[in-house]
Amino acid sequence: MGFKYSRLIDPGEYETQGLCEGIPLRMHKQPQKEDVGTIRCQRDWSRLVKHLKNYKGGLHAKWNFMSTSVPECLPERLEIISYANEFAFLYDDYAEDCDKDQLDTSNDIMQEAFLEGSIKGSISVKRADGMRQMQALILKEMMAIDKERAVTTMKAWVEFLKFAGGRQHDKHFATLEEYIPYRSIDVGKW
Repeated sequence: MGFKYSRLIDPGEYETQGLCEGIPLRMHKQPQKEDVGTIRCQRDWSRLVKHLKNYKGGLHAKWNFMSTSVPECLPERLEIISYANEFAFLYDDYAEDCDKDQLDTSNDIMQEAFLEGSIKGSISVKRADGMRQMQALILKEMMAIDKERAVTTMKAWVEFLKFAGGRQHDKHFATLEEYIPYRSIDVGKW
């Protein structure tokens, strides 16, 4: 595979602490697109859901999360996938403050919106709460770029919220063999 949108990072520029030693690190050539998407999401969350204070999320002074995780992302997609990723991180933080019933209800509401998006190609925002407004924005921007993959993304989010999204955070797994399948889904296997 030829690399078009990323650059190889010199191993002397970062510390692996022994983890992933010898695996090359690439970074998107336009990380500012991630900055824009991430900061826009944080501002929308603060305005529509809950005020954020001293929150960095996926941003880093040098190594932003999405720019290094998806270094060959098409440039026109990097901003919206960064927005969506930040939304997922913010929702995860929100979920940690919910009890089981609140979280299940919130996951169901989120799942319903993403399902609507996967079927209709849009998410209605009449009398919508802030999270639903953000979901609608994510879908709208993704649909403008690539309808097929936008719908696939919505379907994946529906499946994620059905089985994960913290739904079993209160469960005490007896073995690692029980825990690993759940955790692989909960970190976004879908």
